[in-house]
Amino acid sequence: MRSSGNCAKWFALLLLVTAFFSTSVKSYAAVPSITSLSPTAVLQDGPDFTLTVNGSDFVSGSRVRLNGSNQDTTFVSSTQLTARIQDNDIRQPGSLSITVFNPNPGGGTSNALTLTVTSSLTITTGSTLPAAQVGSPYSQTLVAAGRIPPYNWSVTTGSLPGGLALSTSTGVLSGTPSTSGNFNFTVRVSDGGQPTPQTATKAF
Repeated sequence: MRSSGNCAKWFALLLLVTAFFSTSVKSYAAVPSITSLSPTAVLQDGPDFTLTVNGSDFVSGSRVRLNGSNQDTTFVSSTQLTARIQDNDIRQPGSLSITVFNPNPGGGTSNALTLTVTSSLTITTGSTLPAAQVGSPYSQTLVAAGRIPPYNWSVTTGSLPGGLALSTSTGVLSGTPSTSGNFNFTVRVSDGGQPTPQTATKAF
């Protein structure tokens, strides 16, 4: 039979071991993951804006990175961060890499999603289109550049030659002309930007 003194020593040792292990356990951050960005595209030379990053395993020390550089980040929840993106970072059109970094211990860098910087929307097709002949199939694609596809096309003023139509989704002007003459019309294109699409027009 153990004496009460020995029992007290064993109990004290057990408490010491328990305390050692409980204070040695550290919390390790997981590697974060990004699922979406909002917005996904911004206009070249625009003002500072707030980027919302959605994903998982974010922590209070998480940092949104743009092309590898830490941004001013606000922790919203384990599934959402916001970051202030400066106007200096969107001076040129192109693609920017967005990642999230979780600090040590553990942690690491997430997968990357793309933030697109777009130029102003313009119709790049020349204002004089190739001539068409009555009774002969005709096809000419109007082209736009900049901003955020997909584009939507429409004729705003004037009229197309009989037998021709403009595709709203592709910008293809096609058909078989049925009437001769000179026809003047204005085309408008709008981009896929939300909530307010940008538009551009051109006379032909």
